[in-house]
Amino acid sequence: EGSGVVVNPHGVEVLTSAKGVPAANWYVAAMLPTAEALAPVYDMQKRMLLATLLLTLLAGLLSWWTLKRQFAPLLTTAETLSAVSDGSQPLQALPIDKQDEIGQLILGFNRLLGILGQREAALRDSERSLKESQAIGGLGSYAFNVTSGFWTSSDVFDRIFGIDETYVRSVEGWLALIHPDDRTRM
Repeated sequence: EGSGVVVNPHGVEVLTSAKGVPAANWYVAAMLPTAEALAPVYDMQKRMLLATLLLTLLAGLLSWWTLKRQFAPLLTTAETLSAVSDGSQPLQALPIDKQDEIGQLILGFNRLLGILGQREAALRDSERSLKESQAIGGLGSYAFNVTSGFWTSSDVFDRIFGIDETYVRSVEGWLALIHPDDRTRM
């Protein structure tokens, strides 16, 4: 007595149930192909799988859209900071759309940009003062970049040594400024 899934002599999978009838000393058995017996369950499984796939796709698209909207200010900030760092844009405050965590992050970047702008202005003032002082004192200066092998110099230095803007400021150019008798001392 009981139920189960078996393969009948024809090779078909069937759902079988058997029950004994004690008064007649018989057994009653019923067989139904599983494809037919479980068809509604299989159909429901297919519909559930399709619904799950569609809902997963919808949830994914909704998540992507939400994240894109939430992180759009970060993308704009990254693009603006990239343009500022390569010199194609002047230092300026970044726009803040909302006062949330991302807005606080952008506010922090704005503070750093403000400090950077102040330092650049101070550096320009310092360079201008140095040039004025060198011009007043008739002193020149130069800076040699060991990595590139080139050097830069002040206007007064260029005037003292007769260097114009077409002069190649390389090691060889530097050596050409030194008297041949003095090169052996180097």
